[in-house]
Amino acid sequence: MDLCKAAKELERALCKVKGMRDKWNTIKMEAVKFALKVGVSFTFTFKRIGRVPRFFDEFASDTRPQDPEERFTVEMFYRVIDTATTQLEERFKSQNFVGNALKFELPGSLASLDITEMRKSVNVFVNENKGDICKDGVEVVDYTADLMGEIESFRWCFGNQLKRMSSVSEVLALLKEVDMSSYSKLLSAVVIFVTLPVTVASAERSFSKLKLIKNYLCSSISQDRMDSLAILSIENTEAWSLNMEKLIDKFAEKKHESANSKFELL
Repeated sequence: MDLCKAAKELERALCKVKGMRDKWNTIKMEAVKFALKVGVSFTFTFKRIGRVPRFFDEFASDTRPQDPEERFTVEMFYRVIDTATTQLEERFKSQNFVGNALKFELPGSLASLDITEMRKSVNVFVNENKGDICKDGVEVVDYTADLMGEIESFRWCFGNQLKRMSSVSEVLALLKEVDMSSYSKLLSAVVIFVTLPVTVASAERSFSKLKLIKNYLCSSISQDRMDSLAILSIENTEAWSLNMEKLIDKFAEKKHESANSKFELL
């Protein structure tokens, strides 16, 4: 599941919730069937509604529904549907914004998106991620121009293959097969896309692990060490699958090389 697929699923969910507002009778029949199945009463009980006193100069009367089913529909059913609709629209605005900024990486967009629309999406992406991608004094304008050049070259070479793809992960696999140095900026953009969390579970998991790692016995732990331990703890499945002997040998080789370089400088 990537971000664009999640945005589409949320859009479908929003349309479905909105459509439920006009299906009270259908939902009521389903609820009645379920109530009969579990042996629960499904009749609406009448309750007396206290009226608000109206003064002589007021024209508006108390028009609250008297029928118990109508009152439940207005005060409970419509309120729940409207609240869910508002939450779906408001809470995922940022996700939709990110999905629109990265839409140029979708296989269909890479294959057929208009150059003007492509440039708009690329500009939004570069401006939002310039702190991560524009390093070593590279200007945003230059990076944008280079990325556009790589996109045009990539779509010209692999346009037919892109039309048969359905996800950004397949684009990443294709970039790994070809010469990655020729499309380094496009590869960075695709990697950023596929590593963006779709849900908040990743952030919540990091806080849960932080509580286990940084306890009162490790209160003076450094930031770098804590980050490394958190990554090992979160991705423990991948960590246990690593070959420790090879890692130790590689670490020893690097230490030996650094020691030799220092000795040569002396």
